[in-house]
Amino acid sequence: MIRAILKNKGNAVNILLILVSVMAVAGIMVFFFKEVRPQLKNLGSETVQNLSNFSETGYLVINNPGLDKNTWYLSYEKIGQPVIVIKLVFSKNSVCKEKTGKEGECQPSNFAVGTKAKVEGDKTLGFVTVNRLEKL
Repeated sequence: MIRAILKNKGNAVNILLILVSVMAVAGIMVFFFKEVRPQLKNLGSETVQNLSNFSETGYLVINNPGLDKNTWYLSYEKIGQPVIVIKLVFSKNSVCKEKTGKEGECQPSNFAVGTKAKVEGDKTLGFVTVNRLEKL
């Protein structure tokens, strides 16, 4: 067997390189999930905006004509543009701040139509995954 490995030295080197590469990737993943990811969860609300590519203030709307039924949207304005309406998607990581200052997991079933809110999140393909919603 050793003779076969020595004969096919090129294959052994390739296998060794693949093993080293896989181990390096695994090490990076372990570092990320143990060191970096917990730090992202513990960031204060002032840092959420830096992790988001969407931050707008507008009004919460639901069941408007032409929009998906039973889905919350943020209606907001930008100078020189017509009113913009964007779908809001909530996850278990979405944080909502009430006018009273109380923060917690978002409960869209408790929202009221026309509530003024600032939304920060990740905008992709015509919707925003909400990181933070603050009722104003």
